[in-house]
Amino acid sequence: MYSASEKLAIIRLVEDSELSVRRTLAEINVSRSSFYRWYRSYERDGYEGLGNCSRASSQHWNKISDSIRAQAVEIALEQAELTPNDVYQGHSDDILDQRAIIKSRTMIRRKIQNLRLAS
Repeated sequence: MYSASEKLAIIRLVEDSELSVRRTLAEINVSRSSFYRWYRSYERDGYEGLGNCSRASSQHWNKISDSIRAQAVEIALEQAELTPNDVYQGHSDDILDQRAIIKSRTMIRRKIQNLRLAS
């Protein structure tokens, strides 16, 4: 992961290079998608746009929410004899509801993928 100052230095290097963008990025081993994402952020928000903004939370579509996780941990701590499955099964309708939503999203994505492959 690059810091904001490193990203700015890479942007300047590519801008000032006599080589093509593709070749310059290949020489310094930076992906074009990362570079152009940084470049758009820099054009839109200036130096502040180059700060590390984690995309991890938005990429984990199947992540159990923090409040539900906290509830599960609380149950597990209060009832240490329970297995993880016991904690999730029957002890919290919210947890089960969220697991069902995750499962249905997975099934929908698979159906869409199968339709794309079939056509």
